Amino acid sequence: MRKMISHIMMLAVLISGFCTVSQRAVAQSPADLAECKAYTFDADSLSRTIVAMGELTAAGKEDADLKKALDGMNMGSSGGTLASMTETFSANSKAVEIAKSHGFEPHEFVVASMELVFTAFVVGDIKNGGDREKDLANPDINKANVELLENSPDAWDSMTKIMK
Repeated sequence: MRKMISHIMMLAVLISGFCTVSQRAVAQSPADLAECKAYTFDADSLSRTIVAMGELTAAGKEDADLKKALDGMNMGSSGGTLASMTETFSANSKAVEIAKSHGFEPHEFVVASMELVFTAFVVGDIKNGGDREKDLANPDINKANVELLENSPDAWDSMTKIMK
């Protein structure tokens, strides 16, 4: 169980470069929180987000400028807003190219990525014996996204492979 929790925490860092769950409530404005929560995945957008995040992670290992841009999207260093993270993301042409190749404009990709990380933390907690009802009672959680990821083992497996 500890290994899975460790993997989930690593997943958030590796695939997002954006934030930790505790920063969600602290660093984002209520409008940003609402925008992330309002982003509801379907199977296609979930898959495209995961694939794009994987490609960005892989490319960032080989491209120092891209890695720097992704690291700069950390909420602490970017000012903690979706607008500032989008600005940082948009400044790197490779990041924009990867996002667009999967049908995302930079801002939508930032929002989708943030929401996926938040959703993954909840699903990971549930998978590790956490209180599902308590997790779903959190007002910042998009329950539809949690249920989709819970019921999409291929998507979950793809996300965990990004960590390796």
